[in-house]
Formats: sequence, C-alpha cells, structure tokens
Amino acid sequence: MRSADVSVVVATRNPAEYLVDCLESLANQETRASYEVVVVDNGSEDATAELLGPWCREHPNFRALREEGGFGKSRALNAGCRSTSAPYCSSPTTMLSWTRVG
Repeated sequence: MRSADVSVVVATRNPAEYLVDCLESLANQETRASYEVVVVDNGSEDATAELLGPWCREHPNFRALREEGGFGKSRALNAGCRSTSAPYCSSPTTMLSWTRVG
C-alpha cells in the first residue's frame, strides 16, 4: 500500500459518545488527496477502544494507537504524527495549518 498524501491525527480521551460522529465526518471528506486518519487513544477509560477496533477494521484508511497514561494532547498528537509515513500531518483542530513531517 502506498503512503497517504496527508495524515490526520485525532487525539482522544474518553470521547466515546462523540467519537463515531467525528470519525464519520472525517470518513465523508471529499478530496483528491489520499489520506489516512490516525486516532490516538490517550488513556481513555470509557468505550473508546471498543468503538475504534471495529471502525478501523471497516475503514482501511483509519487506524488506532493507544497512548497509555493520558499524558496529554500534545504527546498524543506527536505519537500519531511519528507513526505516519505521509509527508503532511494535521489534526482536526489545526486543519488550516499543515505541518510538514521530517
């Protein structure tokens, strides 16, 4: 599989009740660029992990990472960006400012 043009990293902590809406919104984006979505579970204690597993199996350009301990959004976003091979990485909160990786 070739690398995506863009990686979108979503840092989460206990968002189960809103997570599917967020993921559906990202999955429904229309773009000519290939993209992957990396969802970093930042130590959630709710049903986030149980939701992410099936979602990622059904959507091949989505994948999940687990960051134990809930160390914060910045650490989770950095872990997500480090896990990608795309040349650009962004998050939904910074979608207008793309970050060049590497």
